Amino acid sequence: MNLTNGSINKILLKFSLPLIVLQLLNQLYTLIDSIIVSRFSGGNEFAILSNISTLTMLGYCLVQGGAIVSNVVFAKMFGEENKQGLSDAKRTFNIVFFVYSTIIALLYCLFAKQLLELIHIPKYLLNDSIIVLIVYALNFIPVGIVTVNQGILNGYGDSKTPMILCIIFQVLNLILDYIVVAIFDKGVLGAALASLISVLLSAIFMYYKANKLINSYKLKAHFSFDYLKSGITMMIPSTISQSVYSFGSFFLQILVNGYGVEIINGYNVAFTLNNLLLCPLVGICNAYESFCAQNIGANKHDRVDAGFKSILFFGTLVCILSSLLTLIFNKPLVSLYIKDTTLESFVYADKAFLILILNYFAIFYKNSFDSYFKGHQKMKSLAVISTIVLGTRIILSFVFTPSFGPLFLTWACIIYKLSFIISVSFNIRLCCCFFFNKITQIIK
Repeated sequence: MNLTNGSINKILLKFSLPLIVLQLLNQLYTLIDSIIVSRFSGGNEFAILSNISTLTMLGYCLVQGGAIVSNVVFAKMFGEENKQGLSDAKRTFNIVFFVYSTIIALLYCLFAKQLLELIHIPKYLLNDSIIVLIVYALNFIPVGIVTVNQGILNGYGDSKTPMILCIIFQVLNLILDYIVVAIFDKGVLGAALASLISVLLSAIFMYYKANKLINSYKLKAHFSFDYLKSGITMMIPSTISQSVYSFGSFFLQILVNGYGVEIINGYNVAFTLNNLLLCPLVGICNAYESFCAQNIGANKHDRVDAGFKSILFFGTLVCILSSLLTLIFNKPLVSLYIKDTTLESFVYADKAFLILILNYFAIFYKNSFDSYFKGHQKMKSLAVISTIVLGTRIILSFVFTPSFGPLFLTWACIIYKLSFIISVSFNIRLCCCFFFNKITQIIK
Protein backbone atom coordinates (compact mmCIF):
# COMPACT_ATOMS: atom_id res chain seq x y z
CA MET A 1 0.00 0.00 0.00
CA ASN A 2 1.28 3.44 -0.95
CA LEU A 3 0.97 5.57 2.21
CA THR A 4 2.17 8.78 0.56
CA ASN A 5 -0.98 9.60 -1.44
CA GLY A 6 -4.71 9.82 -0.78
CA SER A 7 -6.88 10.61 2.22
CA ILE A 8 -4.78 10.47 5.37
CA ASN A 9 -7.62 9.36 7.66
CA LYS A 10 -8.75 6.59 5.29
CA ILE A 11 -5.19 5.33 4.75
CA LEU A 12 -4.37 5.28 8.46
CA LEU A 13 -7.64 3.53 9.27
CA LYS A 14 -7.24 0.93 6.52
CA PHE A 15 -3.60 0.29 7.36
CA SER A 16 -4.03 0.22 11.13
CA LEU A 17 -6.99 -2.21 11.28
CA PRO A 18 -4.93 -5.33 10.38
CA LEU A 19 -2.22 -4.19 12.83
CA ILE A 20 -4.85 -3.82 15.57
CA VAL A 21 -6.18 -7.29 14.78
CA LEU A 22 -2.59 -8.59 14.89
CA GLN A 23 -2.03 -7.09 18.34
CA LEU A 24 -5.37 -8.44 19.57
CA LEU A 25 -4.55 -11.91 18.30
CA ASN A 26 -1.20 -11.92 20.09
CA GLN A 27 -2.77 -10.81 23.36
CA LEU A 28 -5.77 -13.12 22.95
CA TYR A 29 -3.36 -15.99 22.53
CA THR A 30 -1.64 -15.00 25.77
CA LEU A 31 -5.02 -14.67 27.49
CA ILE A 32 -6.43 -17.98 26.22
CA ASP A 33 -3.13 -19.75 26.82
CA SER A 34 -3.19 -18.56 30.43
CA ILE A 35 -6.83 -19.62 30.83
CA ILE A 36 -6.08 -23.12 29.50
CA VAL A 37 -3.13 -23.52 31.87
CA SER A 38 -5.01 -22.13 34.91
CA ARG A 39 -8.16 -24.20 34.28
CA PHE A 40 -6.54 -27.54 33.42
CA SER A 41 -3.23 -27.49 35.30
CA GLY A 42 -3.83 -25.73 38.61
CA GLY A 43 -2.43 -22.77 40.54
CA ASN A 44 1.23 -23.83 40.64
CA GLU A 45 1.43 -24.24 36.86
CA PHE A 46 -0.24 -20.86 36.42
CA ALA A 47 2.25 -19.30 38.84
CA ILE A 48 5.11 -20.79 36.79
CA LEU A 49 3.60 -19.27 33.65
CA SER A 50 3.26 -15.88 35.38
CA ASN A 51 6.94 -15.84 36.32
CA ILE A 52 8.10 -17.18 32.99
CA SER A 53 5.99 -14.57 31.18
CA THR A 54 7.80 -11.78 33.03
CA LEU A 55 11.19 -13.12 32.02
CA THR A 56 10.28 -13.97 28.43
CA MET A 57 8.59 -10.59 27.93
CA LEU A 58 11.98 -9.02 28.58
CA GLY A 59 13.60 -11.37 26.06
CA TYR A 60 10.95 -10.69 23.43
CA CYS A 61 11.42 -6.94 23.91
CA LEU A 62 15.19 -7.27 23.54
CA VAL A 63 14.72 -9.18 20.28
CA GLN A 64 11.84 -7.11 18.91
CA GLY A 65 13.31 -3.81 20.04
CA GLY A 66 16.18 -4.40 17.66
CA ALA A 67 14.30 -6.03 14.82
CA ILE A 68 11.47 -3.48 14.89
CA VAL A 69 13.94 -0.97 13.44
CA SER A 70 13.30 -2.72 10.11
CA ASN A 71 9.77 -1.31 9.98
CA VAL A 72 11.04 2.27 9.89
CA VAL A 73 14.07 1.57 7.67
CA PHE A 74 12.13 -0.30 5.00
CA ALA A 75 9.19 2.10 5.03
CA LYS A 76 11.56 5.01 4.33
CA MET A 77 13.24 3.07 1.51
CA PHE A 78 9.89 2.22 -0.06
CA GLY A 79 9.02 5.92 0.09
CA GLU A 80 12.35 6.75 -1.61
CA GLU A 81 11.86 3.87 -4.10
CA ASN A 82 15.37 2.65 -3.25
CA LYS A 83 15.11 -0.88 -4.70
CA GLN A 84 18.78 -1.86 -4.39
CA GLY A 85 18.81 -0.60 -0.82
CA LEU A 86 15.75 -2.70 -0.05
CA SER A 87 17.43 -5.84 -1.39
CA ASP A 88 20.68 -5.23 0.48
CA ALA A 89 18.95 -4.22 3.73
CA LYS A 90 16.70 -7.31 3.64
CA ARG A 91 19.71 -9.63 3.42
CA THR A 92 21.71 -7.70 6.04
CA PHE A 93 18.92 -7.37 8.59
CA ASN A 94 17.89 -11.03 8.37
CA ILE A 95 21.46 -12.23 9.00
CA VAL A 96 22.17 -9.72 11.76
CA PHE A 97 18.97 -10.27 13.70
CA PHE A 98 19.11 -14.04 13.33
CA VAL A 99 22.53 -13.95 15.03
CA TYR A 100 21.34 -11.38 17.58
CA SER A 101 18.18 -13.29 18.57
CA THR A 102 20.18 -16.55 18.77
CA ILE A 103 22.61 -14.94 21.23
CA ILE A 104 19.71 -13.71 23.41
CA ALA A 105 18.18 -17.21 23.37
CA LEU A 106 21.48 -18.88 24.31
CA LEU A 107 22.04 -16.48 27.20
CA TYR A 108 18.58 -17.30 28.54
CA CYS A 109 19.23 -21.05 28.24
CA LEU A 110 22.64 -20.83 29.93
CA PHE A 111 21.45 -18.64 32.81
CA ALA A 112 17.86 -19.89 33.21
CA LYS A 113 18.35 -20.93 36.84
CA GLN A 114 20.07 -17.67 37.78
CA LEU A 115 17.34 -15.56 36.15
CA LEU A 116 14.60 -17.42 38.02
CA GLU A 117 16.47 -17.13 41.31
CA LEU A 118 16.95 -13.43 40.65
CA ILE A 119 13.18 -12.83 40.69
CA HIS A 120 12.87 -14.94 43.87
CA ILE A 121 10.63 -17.58 42.38
CA PRO A 122 9.34 -19.97 45.10
CA LYS A 123 11.85 -22.83 45.45
CA TYR A 124 9.26 -25.54 44.93
CA LEU A 125 8.58 -24.12 41.45
CA LEU A 126 12.23 -23.66 40.44
CA ASN A 127 13.15 -26.97 38.76
CA ASP A 128 10.04 -27.15 36.58
CA SER A 129 10.39 -23.47 35.70
CA ILE A 130 13.95 -23.91 34.38
CA ILE A 131 12.88 -26.37 31.67
CA VAL A 132 9.89 -24.24 30.67
CA LEU A 133 12.01 -21.08 30.47
CA ILE A 134 14.55 -22.78 28.19
CA VAL A 135 11.81 -23.91 25.78
CA TYR A 136 10.25 -20.44 25.70
CA ALA A 137 13.70 -18.89 25.19
CA LEU A 138 14.14 -20.89 21.98
CA ASN A 139 11.13 -18.96 20.67
CA PHE A 140 13.30 -15.82 20.49
CA ILE A 141 15.13 -17.05 17.37
CA PRO A 142 12.12 -17.41 15.06
CA VAL A 143 10.49 -14.32 16.67
CA GLY A 144 13.47 -12.24 15.48
CA ILE A 145 12.94 -13.50 11.92
CA VAL A 146 9.20 -12.87 12.13
CA THR A 147 9.70 -9.29 13.35
CA VAL A 148 12.25 -8.34 10.67
CA ASN A 149 10.19 -9.69 7.80
CA GLN A 150 6.94 -8.36 9.20
CA GLY A 151 8.71 -4.98 9.29
CA ILE A 152 9.48 -5.34 5.57
CA LEU A 153 5.84 -6.06 4.74
CA ASN A 154 4.55 -3.26 7.01
CA GLY A 155 7.08 -0.86 5.53
CA TYR A 156 5.72 -1.70 2.09
CA GLY A 157 2.23 -0.92 3.35
CA ASP A 158 1.06 -4.54 3.53
CA SER A 159 -0.41 -5.13 6.97
CA LYS A 160 -2.92 -7.77 5.78
CA THR A 161 -0.41 -10.56 5.07
CA PRO A 162 1.10 -10.53 8.60
CA MET A 163 -2.43 -10.48 10.02
CA ILE A 164 -3.54 -13.50 7.96
CA LEU A 165 -0.42 -15.47 8.83
CA CYS A 166 -0.89 -14.59 12.50
CA ILE A 167 -4.50 -15.82 12.45
CA ILE A 168 -3.47 -19.14 10.92
CA PHE A 169 -0.62 -19.86 13.30
CA GLN A 170 -2.30 -18.54 16.44
CA VAL A 171 -5.24 -20.88 15.78
CA LEU A 172 -2.76 -23.72 15.29
CA ASN A 173 -1.02 -22.69 18.52
CA LEU A 174 -4.24 -22.74 20.53
CA ILE A 175 -5.26 -26.14 19.11
CA LEU A 176 -1.88 -27.58 20.06
CA ASP A 177 -2.17 -25.87 23.46
CA TYR A 178 -5.46 -27.57 24.23
CA ILE A 179 -4.24 -30.96 23.03
CA VAL A 180 -1.00 -31.01 25.06
CA VAL A 181 -2.31 -29.22 28.18
CA ALA A 182 -5.94 -30.34 28.54
CA ILE A 183 -5.79 -33.80 26.94
CA PHE A 184 -2.21 -35.00 27.54
CA ASP A 185 -1.80 -33.05 30.82
CA LYS A 186 1.63 -31.60 29.99
CA GLY A 187 0.95 -28.34 31.79
CA VAL A 188 2.86 -25.16 31.05
CA LEU A 189 5.70 -27.13 29.38
CA GLY A 190 3.22 -28.36 26.78
CA ALA A 191 2.11 -24.78 26.18
CA ALA A 192 5.74 -23.76 25.64
CA LEU A 193 6.30 -26.54 23.09
CA ALA A 194 3.10 -25.62 21.24
CA SER A 195 4.26 -22.01 21.04
CA LEU A 196 7.68 -23.02 19.68
CA ILE A 197 6.17 -25.13 16.89
CA SER A 198 3.74 -22.43 15.75
CA VAL A 199 6.26 -19.57 15.81
CA LEU A 200 8.79 -21.64 13.81
CA LEU A 201 6.20 -22.19 11.08
CA SER A 202 5.22 -18.50 11.23
CA ALA A 203 8.86 -17.45 10.74
CA ILE A 204 9.23 -19.67 7.67
CA PHE A 205 6.14 -18.30 5.96
CA MET A 206 6.80 -14.65 6.94
CA TYR A 207 10.33 -14.88 5.53
CA TYR A 208 8.96 -16.43 2.32
CA LYS A 209 6.42 -13.62 1.78
CA ALA A 210 8.93 -10.81 2.43
CA ASN A 211 11.56 -12.54 0.29
CA LYS A 212 9.09 -12.91 -2.58
CA LEU A 213 8.26 -9.18 -2.40
CA ILE A 214 11.88 -7.98 -2.47
CA ASN A 215 12.97 -10.58 -5.05
CA SER A 216 10.36 -9.19 -7.46
CA TYR A 217 12.84 -6.35 -8.13
CA LYS A 218 15.21 -8.99 -9.57
CA LEU A 219 18.27 -7.40 -8.02
CA LYS A 220 21.21 -9.26 -6.48
CA ALA A 221 21.26 -8.71 -2.73
CA HIS A 222 24.52 -7.97 -0.90
CA PHE A 223 25.47 -7.91 2.75
CA SER A 224 25.97 -4.22 3.49
CA PHE A 225 28.23 -3.02 6.31
CA ASP A 226 26.72 0.46 5.90
CA TYR A 227 23.25 -0.91 6.68
CA LEU A 228 24.78 -3.00 9.46
CA LYS A 229 26.25 0.14 11.04
CA SER A 230 23.08 2.22 10.65
CA GLY A 231 20.96 -0.69 11.91
CA ILE A 232 23.07 -1.10 15.05
CA THR A 233 23.06 2.68 15.61
CA MET A 234 19.26 2.64 15.69
CA MET A 235 18.96 -0.80 17.29
CA ILE A 236 20.65 0.09 20.56
CA PRO A 237 18.39 3.01 21.59
CA SER A 238 15.34 1.25 20.13
CA THR A 239 16.09 -1.84 22.22
CA ILE A 240 16.49 0.26 25.35
CA SER A 241 13.23 2.10 24.68
CA GLN A 242 11.38 -1.14 23.93
CA SER A 243 12.76 -3.04 26.91
CA VAL A 244 12.57 -0.65 29.86
CA TYR A 245 8.98 -1.56 30.71
CA SER A 246 9.98 -5.22 30.78
CA PHE A 247 13.00 -4.45 32.94
CA GLY A 248 10.63 -2.76 35.36
CA SER A 249 8.30 -5.78 35.31
CA PHE A 250 11.32 -8.02 35.89
CA PHE A 251 12.24 -6.23 39.13
CA LEU A 252 8.62 -5.88 40.24
CA GLN A 253 8.16 -9.64 39.91
CA ILE A 254 10.65 -9.96 42.77
CA LEU A 255 8.25 -8.03 45.01
CA VAL A 256 5.18 -9.89 43.70
CA ASN A 257 6.73 -13.29 44.39
CA GLY A 258 7.23 -12.33 48.02
CA TYR A 259 3.45 -12.34 48.54
CA GLY A 260 2.79 -15.92 47.40
CA VAL A 261 0.89 -17.69 44.63
CA GLU A 262 -2.47 -15.90 45.13
CA ILE A 263 -1.00 -12.43 44.57
CA ILE A 264 1.22 -13.71 41.74
CA ASN A 265 -1.85 -15.02 39.92
CA GLY A 266 -3.98 -11.91 40.59
CA TYR A 267 -1.21 -9.57 39.45
CA ASN A 268 -0.72 -11.53 36.23
CA VAL A 269 -4.47 -11.61 35.45
CA ALA A 270 -4.87 -7.83 35.89
CA PHE A 271 -1.97 -6.94 33.62
CA THR A 272 -2.87 -9.58 31.01
CA LEU A 273 -6.38 -8.14 30.68
CA ASN A 274 -5.03 -4.59 30.62
CA ASN A 275 -2.62 -5.49 27.83
CA LEU A 276 -5.50 -6.95 25.82
CA LEU A 277 -7.40 -3.66 25.85
CA LEU A 278 -4.22 -1.76 24.98
CA CYS A 279 -3.97 -3.60 21.64
CA PRO A 280 -5.95 -1.12 19.48
CA LEU A 281 -3.81 1.73 20.81
CA VAL A 282 -0.56 -0.09 20.05
CA GLY A 283 -1.84 -0.96 16.55
CA ILE A 284 -2.66 2.69 15.79
CA CYS A 285 0.82 3.81 16.88
CA ASN A 286 2.52 1.04 14.85
CA ALA A 287 0.57 2.10 11.76
CA TYR A 288 1.73 5.67 12.18
CA GLU A 289 5.39 4.58 12.33
CA SER A 290 5.23 3.17 8.79
CA PHE A 291 3.08 6.08 7.58
CA CYS A 292 5.54 8.59 9.01
CA ALA A 293 8.66 6.88 7.61
CA GLN A 294 7.21 6.39 4.09
CA ASN A 295 6.15 10.03 3.83
CA ILE A 296 9.50 11.26 5.11
CA GLY A 297 11.16 9.10 2.45
CA ALA A 298 8.86 10.73 -0.14
CA ASN A 299 9.64 14.18 1.36
CA LYS A 300 5.99 14.84 2.29
CA HIS A 301 6.38 16.31 5.77
CA ASP A 302 2.98 17.99 5.70
CA ARG A 303 1.32 14.55 5.62
CA VAL A 304 3.51 13.41 8.53
CA ASP A 305 2.19 16.17 10.78
CA ALA A 306 -1.42 15.84 9.61
CA GLY A 307 -1.30 12.08 10.23
CA PHE A 308 -0.01 12.66 13.75
CA LYS A 309 -3.04 14.82 14.58
CA SER A 310 -5.32 12.10 13.20
CA ILE A 311 -3.93 9.31 15.38
CA LEU A 312 -4.16 11.50 18.49
CA PHE A 313 -7.87 12.03 17.80
CA PHE A 314 -8.71 8.38 17.03
CA GLY A 315 -6.53 7.08 19.85
CA THR A 316 -8.23 9.28 22.45
CA LEU A 317 -11.61 7.88 21.41
CA VAL A 318 -10.28 4.34 21.77
CA CYS A 319 -8.90 5.17 25.25
CA ILE A 320 -12.36 6.31 26.36
CA LEU A 321 -13.99 3.18 24.91
CA SER A 322 -11.43 0.88 26.60
CA SER A 323 -12.08 2.61 29.93
CA LEU A 324 -15.83 2.06 29.63
CA LEU A 325 -15.35 -1.62 28.74
CA THR A 326 -13.14 -2.08 31.80
CA LEU A 327 -15.66 -0.43 34.12
CA ILE A 328 -18.54 -2.54 32.80
CA PHE A 329 -16.88 -5.95 32.30
CA ASN A 330 -14.05 -6.03 34.87
CA LYS A 331 -15.51 -8.82 37.03
CA PRO A 332 -16.66 -11.10 34.14
CA LEU A 333 -13.24 -10.76 32.50
CA VAL A 334 -11.37 -11.59 35.72
CA SER A 335 -13.68 -14.59 36.27
CA LEU A 336 -12.44 -16.07 32.98
CA TYR A 337 -9.29 -16.89 34.93
CA ILE A 338 -10.51 -17.19 38.50
CA LYS A 339 -14.00 -18.65 39.07
CA ASP A 340 -14.11 -18.25 42.84
CA THR A 341 -14.78 -14.55 43.55
CA THR A 342 -13.86 -15.00 47.23
CA LEU A 343 -10.23 -15.89 46.52
CA GLU A 344 -7.53 -13.34 47.31
CA SER A 345 -6.29 -13.59 43.72
CA PHE A 346 -9.71 -12.56 42.34
CA VAL A 347 -10.07 -9.59 44.73
CA TYR A 348 -6.57 -8.36 43.90
CA ALA A 349 -7.04 -8.78 40.13
CA ASP A 350 -10.41 -7.00 40.20
CA LYS A 351 -9.06 -3.94 42.05
CA ALA A 352 -5.82 -3.77 40.05
CA PHE A 353 -7.62 -4.03 36.71
CA LEU A 354 -9.79 -1.01 37.59
CA ILE A 355 -6.79 1.01 38.72
CA LEU A 356 -5.07 0.30 35.40
CA ILE A 357 -7.74 2.24 33.46
CA LEU A 358 -5.39 5.21 33.65
CA ASN A 359 -2.86 3.07 31.80
CA TYR A 360 -4.73 3.42 28.50
CA PHE A 361 -4.33 7.18 28.24
CA ALA A 362 -0.78 7.37 29.56
CA ILE A 363 0.63 4.62 27.34
CA PHE A 364 -1.16 5.83 24.22
CA TYR A 365 0.12 9.40 24.44
CA LYS A 366 3.62 8.24 25.23
CA ASN A 367 3.62 5.70 22.37
CA SER A 368 2.21 8.29 19.95
CA PHE A 369 5.17 10.56 20.45
CA ASP A 370 7.50 7.57 20.41
CA SER A 371 6.12 6.60 17.00
CA TYR A 372 6.67 10.14 15.75
CA PHE A 373 10.34 10.01 16.60
CA LYS A 374 10.83 6.43 15.43
CA GLY A 375 9.41 7.48 12.08
CA HIS A 376 12.03 10.26 11.98
CA GLN A 377 14.68 7.72 13.07
CA LYS A 378 15.36 9.77 16.23
CA MET A 379 15.86 6.90 18.67
CA LYS A 380 18.33 8.32 21.21
CA SER A 381 15.88 10.67 22.90
CA LEU A 382 13.45 7.80 23.42
CA ALA A 383 16.13 5.73 25.14
CA VAL A 384 16.88 8.56 27.60
CA ILE A 385 13.21 9.17 28.37
CA SER A 386 12.47 5.47 28.82
CA THR A 387 15.38 5.06 31.24
CA ILE A 388 13.97 7.86 33.42
CA VAL A 389 10.62 6.07 33.41
CA LEU A 390 12.23 2.77 34.41
CA GLY A 391 14.07 4.27 37.35
CA THR A 392 10.95 5.96 38.66
CA ARG A 393 8.90 2.78 38.62
CA ILE A 394 11.50 0.60 40.35
CA ILE A 395 12.35 3.12 43.08
CA LEU A 396 8.71 3.81 43.95
CA SER A 397 7.86 0.12 44.13
CA PHE A 398 10.76 -0.97 46.30
CA VAL A 399 10.45 1.99 48.68
CA PHE A 400 6.68 2.01 49.30
CA THR A 401 5.36 -1.54 48.64
CA PRO A 402 6.64 -2.98 51.97
CA SER A 403 4.63 -0.30 53.83
CA PHE A 404 1.45 -0.14 51.73
CA GLY A 405 1.08 -3.78 50.65
CA PRO A 406 0.91 -5.63 47.30
CA LEU A 407 -1.79 -3.43 45.75
CA PHE A 408 0.69 -0.55 45.76
CA LEU A 409 2.47 -2.42 42.95
CA THR A 410 -0.44 -1.42 40.74
CA TRP A 411 -0.58 2.12 42.13
CA ALA A 412 3.15 2.37 41.48
CA CYS A 413 2.43 1.59 37.87
CA ILE A 414 -0.01 4.51 37.80
CA ILE A 415 2.37 6.86 39.62
CA TYR A 416 4.96 5.65 37.17
CA LYS A 417 2.65 6.92 34.46
CA LEU A 418 3.50 10.38 35.74
CA SER A 419 6.92 9.61 34.36
CA PHE A 420 5.20 8.82 31.09
CA ILE A 421 3.62 12.27 31.23
CA ILE A 422 7.09 13.70 31.89
CA SER A 423 8.36 11.74 28.91
CA VAL A 424 5.56 13.19 26.80
CA SER A 425 6.61 16.63 27.95
CA PHE A 426 10.13 15.86 26.83
CA ASN A 427 8.76 14.61 23.55
CA ILE A 428 6.66 17.76 23.12
CA ARG A 429 9.78 19.81 23.75
CA LEU A 430 11.66 17.75 21.20
CA CYS A 431 8.76 18.13 18.75
CA CYS A 432 8.88 21.86 19.25
CA CYS A 433 12.61 21.79 18.57
CA PHE A 434 12.00 19.78 15.43
CA PHE A 435 9.38 22.17 14.11
CA PHE A 436 11.52 25.17 15.13
CA ASN A 437 14.49 23.81 13.21
CA LYS A 438 12.28 23.11 10.20
CA ILE A 439 10.88 26.66 10.25
CA THR A 440 14.39 28.06 10.63
CA GLN A 441 15.55 26.11 7.59
CA ILE A 442 12.64 27.46 5.55
CA ILE A 443 13.43 31.05 6.56
CA LYS A 444 17.09 30.59 5.65
